[in-house]
Amino acid sequence: MTNSWNKFHDAGIVDIQLGMRREVRLQLDVLHGDRGPLLQKSAASIRFGAIENYGAVADFFGQLERSSIPDAYIDVIDSIAVAPVGWIVTLQNAGSVWVESRKPPNITWEEVG
Repeated sequence: MTNSWNKFHDAGIVDIQLGMRREVRLQLDVLHGDRGPLLQKSAASIRFGAIENYGAVADFFGQLERSSIPDAYIDVIDSIAVAPVGWIVTLQNAGSVWVESRKPPNITWEEVG
């Protein structure tokens, strides 16, 4: 069985929104294809909701700094892995955080040029 979360490997984090309902929304630029001239870019949003360890998750994502360089990513996703309860989100620069939630994330896609 393949990991459906692999599609987010190397996705750039464009924005992070911390919600009042114990939620985190990651806005992503996702590149997919065979890394050649046919490479396509999509915008995706992953919303983790009903986070039981919200304080730790909000601290992790809240400490990530926005770059002063226009169009620079906040960080890049290395992996999103299913954990016994929730998900482990690993970023290339900031490390990992366990998102403890029994609710599956909501993912929305938007094609970009």
